[in-house]
Amino acid sequence: MPYSGFTTASTVRLAVLSLSVPSARAAIVVLQAAPRLRALRFVRPALALVASQRLADHIRPFVERQFVIPPVVDSERFTPGRESKVELREGLAPADGKPLVVHVGHVRTSRNLDSLAEIARCGRANVVVVASTATPAEHDTLVTLRRSGVTVLQRYLPDIERLYQAADVYVFPVVDDQGAIEVPLTVLEALATGI
Repeated sequence: MPYSGFTTASTVRLAVLSLSVPSARAAIVVLQAAPRLRALRFVRPALALVASQRLADHIRPFVERQFVIPPVVDSERFTPGRESKVELREGLAPADGKPLVVHVGHVRTSRNLDSLAEIARCGRANVVVVASTATPAEHDTLVTLRRSGVTVLQRYLPDIERLYQAADVYVFPVVDDQGAIEVPLTVLEALATGI
C-alpha cells in the first residue's frame, strides 16, 4: 500500500486490493490507535503488526492475528555523548548557559507544539525543534514557533544523536492520540542518549 496512516482511504485501498485478488491474505501495520477500525470488518486482515500490547488489544476484534513488534533504537549510535554539552551545542543554541530543550518530529497543530513556543517565550531556555522532512510543516505552527524564539531546523540531520546528546530536556508534548504513533521513536532515541 502507498505511504499513509490508518485512514478511510487506506482502508478502501486495502478492500479494493483484497477484492481484486481474493486469494491474497492482507496484512497491516498499526502504529497508532485508529478511530476508524470498524471499517476493517469488511476486509478482516489476516495479520496486524502493532507497536504495543495496547494496540494489539485495540485491534484484536478486527484481525485474525496480531503480533507486537515494539520499536527499537540503534544502541551503538544513540548513546550518551562523549563531548561536552558546550561543544555539542555549537551552531544549535547560543552559549548563554540556558538549558537546551529539544523536540524532533512533525510540525503540526495536533502535536501541541504551542507548549514549546511558550517555553521559548519565557526566556529561561533555548528551544530547538527539528522538523520532520517526511511531511510538510504546517505554516501557522511554524510561524508561531519561530516568532516565539524557537529555532526550527527544517532539514535532515544525519547525526541527530548529537542533538539529543546536546539537550538537557527532550519534550514530547503530544496529548492527542492521533498526533503521534503509539511509541514514538524519538522518545526512545532521546532516552538512549541519556537525557
